Amino acid sequence: MQRNNDRQRQWEQQDQRMQRTREAQRGYDRSYDIRRQQARIDNRRMERMGSAVTFPNRTYAYGYHPRYSRPPVIWNNRRYYSFYNYNYHPYRPYSYGSFFHPVGYFRINLGPAAISVILNGSNYWYDQGIFYEPYNNGYQVIPAPDGVYISHLPAGYTTINLGGNLYYYFAGTFYATSARGFVVTEAPPGAIVYDLPEGCDEIRVNGMVYLEYNGTLFQPILIDGRDAYEVVALDDDYDDDYDDDYDQ
Repeated sequence: MQRNNDRQRQWEQQDQRMQRTREAQRGYDRSYDIRRQQARIDNRRMERMGSAVTFPNRTYAYGYHPRYSRPPVIWNNRRYYSFYNYNYHPYRPYSYGSFFHPVGYFRINLGPAAISVILNGSNYWYDQGIFYEPYNNGYQVIPAPDGVYISHLPAGYTTINLGGNLYYYFAGTFYATSARGFVVTEAPPGAIVYDLPEGCDEIRVNGMVYLEYNGTLFQPILIDGRDAYEVVALDDDYDDDYDDDYDQ
C-alpha cells in the first residue's frame, strides 16, 4: 500500500511539473508574439519618418541576443559581426532530395501530406519543410513565413544549441520550440550550418563573399576541416554590444 501511495505521489508531482512547463511555454509564445509585433510597429514608424531600413529589427526566440568580443567587418557604414574567422569556399547548393523545390518553383497540385497553415489571416501550405502559397491556380514555393507555426519538423533537420537554447534548422529556415509545436523564427546570429539551399545570393563585402538567403547573411567558415556557414549579425542590433565588450 505504501509503495502504491509513493508511486501515486510521484505521478502527481510529475503531472504538476509538466503543467508548469506547458504554462511557461504558453507564456513564452505570447511574449514572443508581442515582441515580434512590436518590432513590426517600430519598423513601420521608422519608414514613416523617412528612415532607411535595410534589415528589420530582429526578434529572436527565447530572447537570445549574443554578445561579440571581436571587431566587426565594416563596409558601406555597416558593421558585420561574427564569432568565427572568414574562410572562403565556393557556394554549392545542397541537394535535399527530389521532394525539395527552391523558392519560386510552381506546381499545380500538392502532395497528400501537405497541410494548411495560417498566419495573420493569410493561408499557406507546408509540406516536408517547404512552404507554398496559392498562385495562378496552383502553388508557388515561398520563403518560410516568419512567425508561422507547424506541428512537426521536416525529416533531415539539424539541432543547434545557442546560449543553452535549442534551435532547429532545415534548408535555410530556423525553428524554435513552441506550445503549438514549432515556430519559424529569425535566424539566430552565430548559428553554424553545413548546408544552404538553392537560391542564395552572393554579396561581396570588402572583397569577401557572403551569402544571403531570405534576409539572412551567412559567411563561409571552416569548422574542424569542414566547410560551414555562420549566421552573421548586422549593426542594426549589435553596435552597442560590440562597443561595450570589445573595448574592455
